[in-house]
Amino acid sequence: FWQATALAGWLVQPFAMSPRLPVSPSPPHPAASLTTFISRHSSLKSVAVLISIYVVVFTAMNWRLWFNLRIPHGDSAMYEEHLWNVWHGKGFRSYLDQGLFLGEHIQVIHLLLLPLHLIWPSHLLMELCESTALALGAIPIFRMTQRSTGSARAGLLMSAAYLLYFPLHFLDIEIDLKTFRPESFCVPFFLFAFEAMEEG
Repeated sequence: FWQATALAGWLVQPFAMSPRLPVSPSPPHPAASLTTFISRHSSLKSVAVLISIYVVVFTAMNWRLWFNLRIPHGDSAMYEEHLWNVWHGKGFRSYLDQGLFLGEHIQVIHLLLLPLHLIWPSHLLMELCESTALALGAIPIFRMTQRSTGSARAGLLMSAAYLLYFPLHFLDIEIDLKTFRPESFCVPFFLFAFEAMEEG
């Protein structure tokens, strides 16, 4: 962690000293409005590309673990069993926990995947949804950064930093290979909530 902090500080220094990144929003200039619009939309497209790359890479890694029987922890399968049991009238439970799951943890956000699970009842769907949800957090990061700095470039760089943030990767694939965790869906939920609150 100390090495990562030192590396992050060292890498951000050139950007902090760059005169091309305004620290505070500059007042809109009529002649530059079209350029700003084009810059913002090209940055949004770049953010979409970065999100797509993240989803493909982390979904592929999670799926490879599943196909190669490298998911040793029962928790990953337990969350899919919750969905299967709810659809089949057996309640919000699994064989891993005795009784209802709510007696063990207060985690219900993965029940939002029920409609998708009905179409494709697979653990692979849940891995795809988790990686996609985490990657979508780059959108509110872009919008908040762009709003506070007035720079679409700064928003793009901050979105890239978010997608390269290794604790986010750790949440997607934990060290003990719990490859699906319901709390992962809270990250984009709160980021979008913060962005909406900031926007008023």
